[in-house]
Amino acid sequence: MLADAATLAYTDDSATTCLFTDASDIGWAVIVTQVTDFDPKIPVTQQQHRLLTCMSGTFTGSQLNWTVIEKEALPIVLACEKLDYLLLRPKAFQMFCYHRNLVHVFAPDESVKKHVKGKCVGL
Repeated sequence: MLADAATLAYTDDSATTCLFTDASDIGWAVIVTQVTDFDPKIPVTQQQHRLLTCMSGTFTGSQLNWTVIEKEALPIVLACEKLDYLLLRPKAFQMFCYHRNLVHVFAPDESVKKHVKGKCVGL
């Protein structure tokens, strides 16, 4: 069993850091990996990832009543707050999530709606 367990890698400033996030009705997850020779022409699932860290949690209290987009945004915000030491590298990180509408929330050229920003930032 230990032979199949994932091992954590050391960070490499020359590698591309990848942030994967997902959420369900009851919880969320974040996985951060690095790819030494990232090729945008190759599907991300076929690249050689080295695991840096992962974290997860459950929604509690009023979070259980959040909309899908708010639940999907939470792990991104938490990753940027708590894992900045992994994400802020000389090369920009790549973010992968399953909710297309999050582009409108996190796109730098778009304004973030006040009610969404308040829920995500005020955690």
